[in-house]
Amino acid sequence: MSNILDIDVGNTRCKWRIRRHGECLHRGADDLDHIQTTLEAYDIVPNELRISCVKGETTERQLTDWSETAFGIEPRFARTLGSWLGLTVGYQDPSRLGVDRWLAMLAGLKTSGGNTGYCVIDCGSAITLDVVDSTGLHRGGYIVPGVQMMRNALLANTDRVRFSNDMSATEFAPGCNTATAVLNGTLMAALGTIERGYREMQRLVGIENCFITGGDAPALIEQLDFNHTYNAELVLDGLDHAFKERD
Repeated sequence: MSNILDIDVGNTRCKWRIRRHGECLHRGADDLDHIQTTLEAYDIVPNELRISCVKGETTERQLTDWSETAFGIEPRFARTLGSWLGLTVGYQDPSRLGVDRWLAMLAGLKTSGGNTGYCVIDCGSAITLDVVDSTGLHRGGYIVPGVQMMRNALLANTDRVRFSNDMSATEFAPGCNTATAVLNGTLMAALGTIERGYREMQRLVGIENCFITGGDAPALIEQLDFNHTYNAELVLDGLDHAFKERD
């Protein structure tokens, strides 16, 4: 039987799922050792490992060593392609487009069925927005610091703005103390970026579908004033589409 392990290695989180004949057996957001422990506990051995990794060659070598040691298999890494499955990258140098953004757009294209404009918004360590027109051409996007990165910047670059960085916020009301002002303010900044970016992309291509993913998305999507589809595993879905078609 074929057990396929897909891993999405981001800047701060590692998301994964293992499937057999299209059915998800287990999923999580853990470090590599915990993934291995979970699979061993359920007596599941992957036959294939596919990885999306936004980090550099050193991390890829570490992932390869881990995979070969833990499972005896060599991983396959997704690479951004200039044109694939009807999606054409708008960058002059397609390899400069982050593979996670590319895979998320592939998943959006597959889900929307093609022939319609759509956008992908990822609310992770960075907030990225990408727009694709009805011909499958990626028309560009935006990259801004994510919520946590904004908070880290305030702590690192100011003397008197101090707050507990492990606090969470789900409100947008003006804060009556520094901590609340920063926590709610950074959420407000993220929301403003997303809403304005969406309007600009809508003006450019006429968006019919908007797909949202990323760890901070649940705190933001309830406040959005446009229709959208939330998918926590959008990059993993794109990873599956990319390799399924190659095989």
